[in-house]
Amino acid sequence: MTEKKSCLKGVGLTKVFGLGRNRNMAVDHVDFDFAEGEIVSIVGESGSGKTTLAKMLLGLINTTEGEIYFQGKKRDIRSQKAKKEYWTNIQAIFQDPFSSYNIFNKIDSLFLDCINMRGGKHLPQEKKIEMMTEACSFVNLKFAELTNKYPFEL
Repeated sequence: MTEKKSCLKGVGLTKVFGLGRNRNMAVDHVDFDFAEGEIVSIVGESGSGKTTLAKMLLGLINTTEGEIYFQGKKRDIRSQKAKKEYWTNIQAIFQDPFSSYNIFNKIDSLFLDCINMRGGKHLPQEKKIEMMTEACSFVNLKFAELTNKYPFEL
């Protein structure tokens, strides 16, 4: 069996907020190594540092200590150009997906809206279904199992 390449790696990630006696250790020396193709969830109690860790991984806040590696290279997003390039290759799915969607629209309708907004309004229905199926398979989902369902039914 071949070993998968590292996609996102954190070594000693730490985030401290505040100064002096008012310091709060939000993330305390976290290590991980996510391989390409893995589906990963960050879970924990409220206040355990999940959101802070996600913000560090996305480059929205700086780490206090530690290093982040993306696709085998030390992440360097100091320039706007590098940050923009990094952001085109990484994304987060936020904690409350139900607030992101109109609960009265079915999943296939949401996909169609995306296709239409990206210029696919005049494509044949078969092509749109093919595109939706391909998008789902890219994240290991089966479009046939999602069609005609509402977001809260997932």
